[in-house]
Amino acid sequence: MSKPREALTVEQQEKFIDFVYSSHIYNRLGNLFTVLLGTGLRIGEALALTWDDIGFDTGVISIYKTMTYKPGEDGRYDYRISPPKTDAGTREVPMLDEVKAALLREKSNQKPKKKFAVEGYSGSVFLNGGLCEGYQGEKAGCHHGDGREVQNLVTLHREGFQLFLV
Repeated sequence: MSKPREALTVEQQEKFIDFVYSSHIYNRLGNLFTVLLGTGLRIGEALALTWDDIGFDTGVISIYKTMTYKPGEDGRYDYRISPPKTDAGTREVPMLDEVKAALLREKSNQKPKKKFAVEGYSGSVFLNGGLCEGYQGEKAGCHHGDGREVQNLVTLHREGFQLFLV
């Protein structure tokens, strides 16, 4: 039988966010983790966000798609966009002040020359430069501080959590 999942306490969330923002390796993920913790979005929902989904004036984030990284018919891994698994997954999420601030920081960090599009969706919130700025590589464009290639941003996300939880 699997162990029941437990949400992070407020204190654990604060420690985690402090660690991420102060880390020379993971600080570029601070805005992403702030949004994840402040909204309850799944990683695929957050990575699928485009600027058109963010209502800075209304204070609402529209969720109607998710991003996965899986093999296609040719066996090659690639990013895919799909609707949420259930109707309840399509929703509007209120934007807390700290989430809005993180999104505005992410927007100001983006480089206009870097474009990331998946299945016709462009204007990505988290995949247009900020997360992997300073790294080299293709696809996610990231390498770890020790030179190992990051296969995708979900791996980087999981490893960040592992660092905190271990």
